[in-house]
Amino acid sequence: MNKVSTVHSKSSVSYGAGPPANESGDFDDFVYVISHDLRNSIRALIEVPQWIAEDLEAAGHSVEGTLGENLDLLNAHARRLDQMLHDLLVYSRIGRGQEICKNDLAAAIATVCSEQKIPPDVRMDVVLKTPTIVMRDGDLLTLLGALLSNALRHRDADMRHITIGSRAEGGGTVLSFRDDGPGVRPEFREKIFQVMTTLKSRDEVEGSGMGLAHVQKILKVHGGRLAWVDQPDGRGVGFELWFSDTGCEEAPRI
Repeated sequence: MNKVSTVHSKSSVSYGAGPPANESGDFDDFVYVISHDLRNSIRALIEVPQWIAEDLEAAGHSVEGTLGENLDLLNAHARRLDQMLHDLLVYSRIGRGQEICKNDLAAAIATVCSEQKIPPDVRMDVVLKTPTIVMRDGDLLTLLGALLSNALRHRDADMRHITIGSRAEGGGTVLSFRDDGPGVRPEFREKIFQVMTTLKSRDEVEGSGMGLAHVQKILKVHGGRLAWVDQPDGRGVGFELWFSDTGCEEAPRI
């Protein structure tokens, strides 16, 4: 395992408690109900083009050319909408129905990596100076999954390395995440944490734009803090996320 590279500069963003608990809960309930009910209809939209193609082929009609392309396009957009609704459901569940507990970081990282399609030319290094982190277990998996999938989705041909680390600091745990991909320009560093926000067209980079919004909400729920870490060569993304050992309290500057 490689040692984590030296930090050159940081910019910090603190996420407080957010809206009052009752307002946040009402919003999450609304998102959950709408997303759950809509997904039933979306599943039908995914299946219907397949049924149409099968019926046409059974009747001796070709589904190639423009017709096939249109059916594929309909299916692709229905699947994209289904993914958006799934990610909204995940967003609504953050901080809910889970107990705050001490989590094994190595096990959580292994679980997330097994669920992601990590290219063979991308090396994963895990450098854990503290083996556990105190937070909701489901939120930890969502957090790690969002960071990893975001890095892989936006990688370029020169990206070869992802490092996940941890250390104890200020009565809590700092979880660090770095890659050597194309990075994010400073003027977009707040925008990428907004709900359903992408910097590129969804036709260019597939995604719901919810991954880093999940990270932001988890920081809010747990009273955490995020710091950007600029890389020595100007490439890549570097995050440091602080979480209290008590599970939720005012975060110190890191």
